[in-house]
Amino acid sequence: VPCRLRLETKDSRAEAVLTPLCQSLKRVGNVYDLVLKPEREPKHVLGASLKEKLELTGFTPDKPGLHEAFVTLVEDSGPDPQENAA
Repeated sequence: VPCRLRLETKDSRAEAVLTPLCQSLKRVGNVYDLVLKPEREPKHVLGASLKEKLELTGFTPDKPGLHEAFVTLVEDSGPDPQENAA
């Protein structure tokens, strides 16, 4: 299940710094809602932000909801092998 993260900053460079780490990025004002790439964790976002000296005013990892976890499990399981046997 991809990790979600909410980050807040007024730094105009934030989107350029964050985009390579994300599957998706949505911005509303100074708030960025991120869905990280599977191989990324919040510590990678924090590290990149510190390296680029972004001034963060908010950093909140978010746990996936039950629906999102279920959908991810179903997608990862692939097709049912018994469906192909008929």
